[in-house]
Amino acid sequence: MTESAVPYFALLLAATGILAAIVASQIRSYVEAALREADTQHQLKQVEHELQIARSIQQSLLPKLRPQIRGLRWQAGANRRMILAGIFTIGRDCPTAGGQCSWPM
Repeated sequence: MTESAVPYFALLLAATGILAAIVASQIRSYVEAALREADTQHQLKQVEHELQIARSIQQSLLPKLRPQIRGLRWQAGANRRMILAGIFTIGRDCPTAGGQCSWPM
């Protein structure tokens, strides 16, 4: 190797090092983003599990059979947006088609 080639090889080595640092930085940012996504997914699954437990507890609070009282017709509904707040709706005859009450689900 001649002395005149040394600066070119040094420049090539420096450029390769800079490029490797840029690639390593990009890989690190992708890995960090993937770890954040995994943590978010874990937290979401944990919240979904806790909501399922809350739903099952609330469902167990509802009576299995409607009370039978002569002269009364019972209807009940639960608004899914409100059910985890513990708000259950007990309805009565409604002036809609067929006398049926409906609640948005």
